[in-house]
Amino acid sequence: MKYLVHPPSRNEMMNDETRVWIAAADIGATHVRSAVFTGDFEGGSGREIQCMIYRKEALCRDGADGMVVTEQVIRMIQDVCDEAGCQPDAIGISTAGPLSVGKHSIKSSPNMPYADIPLRAPPLEMAFPCPVSILNDASAGGIL
Repeated sequence: MKYLVHPPSRNEMMNDETRVWIAAADIGATHVRSAVFTGDFEGGSGREIQCMIYRKEALCRDGADGMVVTEQVIRMIQDVCDEAGCQPDAIGISTAGPLSVGKHSIKSSPNMPYADIPLRAPPLEMAFPCPVSILNDASAGGIL
C-alpha cells in the first residue's frame, strides 16, 4: 500500500458532509492498480478532487476464468478504502480491451487470457452499494 498524503482526521470526515470518496481501479494486461480519492464537491472554488489518499498495485492473478481478476479488483478497492477508513461514494474502472455492450464486463481482450471478465453487474455492484462506471482505458485517459 502506498501512502500518498495525510488523510483527513476522523473528526474532519465525520463533520464534513460534503466530502466525497471515489475509488478507482485500472485493469491492465499485467497489473491491477487501485486508489481512493477524496474531495469536497459542494463548496469552495469548484468541483475538483483534492487529493489521492491511498494507492495499491499488484500483478494480475492467474486463474481458471475471469472471475479471478474481478475478485482481485474488489479486494484491492476494499483494501484502499479500508486504509482510508471510508466506503466509496462512486467507483470508476478503466480497462484494456473491449467492453460488453452494457459495459458490464471485459470481452475477449487481446491483452488478457480470459474470454469474459465480469465487472459491474453483479460482482462490483454487489460488493459496493454505489454507482460503478467502466471505461476503456483509452477513453478514460482522454478524460484527463
